[in-house]
Amino acid sequence: MILPLFISYIIEILASILVIILTLYAVIGTLKIKSQHPEVVFYRYLYYQSIALFVFASGRAVGHLVKRFLILTDNSALWEMLSPFSGAINTLTFIIFAGLALMYPNIRDMNRQIYDLESATKRYQQLYHYKTVIFDSLFPALVIAKDYTVVDVNEPFLRTFQKPRGDVIKKKCYELTHHSNIPCKETAHICPLQDVFVSGENAAVIHNHTTPSGERIYELNFSPVINEDGIVTSVIEVYRDITRDVMAEQEKERLRKQFFQAQKSAALKTLVGGIAHEFNNILAGIQGNAELLLLTPYEPEKSKERIKKILLSTEKAAELVYKMLRYQHTMVLNKKRFNLTEFMEDIIKIVHSSLPENISIKYLYSEEDLTLEGDPSALTETILNICQNARDAMPDGGVLTIITKRVIYENKRWIVIEIIDTGVGIKSKDLERIFDPFFTTKKVGEGTGMGLSVVKGIVEAHDGMVMVESKEGEGSKFTIYLPALPHSLTDTGQMVSS
Repeated sequence: MILPLFISYIIEILASILVIILTLYAVIGTLKIKSQHPEVVFYRYLYYQSIALFVFASGRAVGHLVKRFLILTDNSALWEMLSPFSGAINTLTFIIFAGLALMYPNIRDMNRQIYDLESATKRYQQLYHYKTVIFDSLFPALVIAKDYTVVDVNEPFLRTFQKPRGDVIKKKCYELTHHSNIPCKETAHICPLQDVFVSGENAAVIHNHTTPSGERIYELNFSPVINEDGIVTSVIEVYRDITRDVMAEQEKERLRKQFFQAQKSAALKTLVGGIAHEFNNILAGIQGNAELLLLTPYEPEKSKERIKKILLSTEKAAELVYKMLRYQHTMVLNKKRFNLTEFMEDIIKIVHSSLPENISIKYLYSEEDLTLEGDPSALTETILNICQNARDAMPDGGVLTIITKRVIYENKRWIVIEIIDTGVGIKSKDLERIFDPFFTTKKVGEGTGMGLSVVKGIVEAHDGMVMVESKEGEGSKFTIYLPALPHSLTDTGQMVSS
């Protein structure tokens, strides 16, 4: 079936008008997109392509409309004259359209490169922002080149030193902080900057710097900035103000020395007073007996007795000097290896013989090897001193317990001697002073106050330590720690009673 001629004309006219409208709409649409995103090259390409398409489609559609109009009005001759120009316009717009299409891959690549470049720029701007925020959140800081030139500075530094950025950048660091014309080389202000450039490692020093608020003490931390080739390009110097910390530490040290001096003075007063008191007693005995020898007629027996008293007084003086030397650790220890268990058997016999009948003794010892290195004579004196005090603390009787064993204390192996009594105990106010020289709770004439101080001196001379636990009315416990010889035995031996 063939459509009537006028219907085909109408369809052709409507189609031509529709093509013009659609391509014009495409031009308007791409123009809006291009205006909204002027930085995107691809949108500009689409806009130019849509113009070329509009020109091409419009030329074809207008050509058809003119052709039908001239034919219908019996002007076919005029169309024959114009048709070459219509073809030329169509050909030209087709060439432009094709040229733009051929340029599309290059434009697409260029657009992608521009997009990547813009993305990288935004990323670096963001990183720079982060760097600035982080850098400014630090303590005062400089970025310094190898020739001591400041290449960057943060806001805290500008606030601290009250300088504008322009007065800091490209200045030498030593000019800013030390007001000097040469790098810091003095002993008190050694600068590790060049060492950091060479080694690539962090460094720290303490410097005194001049600020608008006065002299301040800074801890300077140097951190290298290393490029991808492993070369140190600059150094970040961070300033931490430690003036208050240093002043507080100096004040603390001053108070510590003051307190130590006060303690030393008090100890010296106690020591001098004790020595004077003891030697006065001894000298009084010597002087009295010597004067009696001079005043009384010579009687061999009485003179002999007084001479004995004089000798006894000189022995007491010698013993006092000996104990003071023990306390000062100036006595030479005659150390040797011996087994504590065998050694304690003789000690127990001596202690037992010195105790009254109302005091019983109990001895517990470990089956382990208790070999140690020490001075048996000095340790005998130590144990007997403590046992004598324990005896005096139990005037109404009681039990004296002695325990020897191996223990681990503060990650070290020790041989321990525990001496426990059930006596009157020690007052809490006296516990801190019982090892002080010439301190005693006994009555005048019953003790020199040197016994426990000598115990402490002997034990510490063996690289050991002595501890005491006591409560008034509940007895006392003295624990002597002596270094154990290294060996592979375990510390789980059973206790044996003797």
